[in-house]
Amino acid sequence: MYLPDYLLVHDPHDVSVHCDGYRRGEDDFAAFSELPPPPRKYRRAQPEILKTKLGDAPESESWKERETVAHLYLHQNNCIGVGHHSFVYRAPLELPPPLSARSRNGRVIVAAKIAMHPDRKREMLKNEGEIYNKLPKHMSENWCGYNLVAPIPHPVPVGPIVPKFYGYYVPFEDSEEDGDPSPVLLLEECGEPIKPHRLTVDQKTECYSLMYRLHRENVVQNSFFVRNILRQPGPLHVAPEERSDDTPSFRIIDFGTATIYKQELRSKSDYNALVKKEFRSENRLARDELELDDEDFHF
Repeated sequence: MYLPDYLLVHDPHDVSVHCDGYRRGEDDFAAFSELPPPPRKYRRAQPEILKTKLGDAPESESWKERETVAHLYLHQNNCIGVGHHSFVYRAPLELPPPLSARSRNGRVIVAAKIAMHPDRKREMLKNEGEIYNKLPKHMSENWCGYNLVAPIPHPVPVGPIVPKFYGYYVPFEDSEEDGDPSPVLLLEECGEPIKPHRLTVDQKTECYSLMYRLHRENVVQNSFFVRNILRQPGPLHVAPEERSDDTPSFRIIDFGTATIYKQELRSKSDYNALVKKEFRSENRLARDELELDDEDFHF
């Protein structure tokens, strides 16, 4: 996947600095009411920029001339999610050539995740960026059809498991003088958190199957709560205007505390015991969150 190497983050309300979700009024910005602050400079940390491509650190204004500079537009009114360690904003992203968007203004909409203070929460956002970067590509691809996902005894829809990952970006070192802004994680926007009481048994089972598919890839999400399962109209293989909430698509989000267990350790008994314990614990949590019991699966 082609991703911009650098971001210019337009943040007139300083949401990446304050990271508190507070909506500031006009008086808070009187100092630059006539002229908005300049955009902040970010570089991509995940996936890493190849050293042969990056070369020396960008100097003065010359780095802006690169074709791989995108523009991200944050606004305090576009907060769409609040977690224990971060805020998520719906944000337009202006792509660099040769990328383009099928929109009137040439921009695409992404979910931009920023971390709260202190540093421990920023470490969680960093871990999330590393996890997304390590996940196999097929986990975010738009599949269609049905498959058996053991131990669920009947076929379930096989769509994406996680949002598409558009990069984890960190501010340039000189940004500390500008309030020490948060890193930014860019993801596909995938809808709103589910409400189990509004789901059919089949839809709950589909969400439940996503956990097993994560486990097949040796991933323990460690936060399998309904707030971290998103729903949007589907199916995704048809045009947006043809999608319906009657055929939704689901995604798992929030990998700040997730773990990927190494494949080569599978044969070790201590590893097997640890992973089985983690899987069982997440399994119980998923059933509770989705309000499922054995009768729903006809075991």
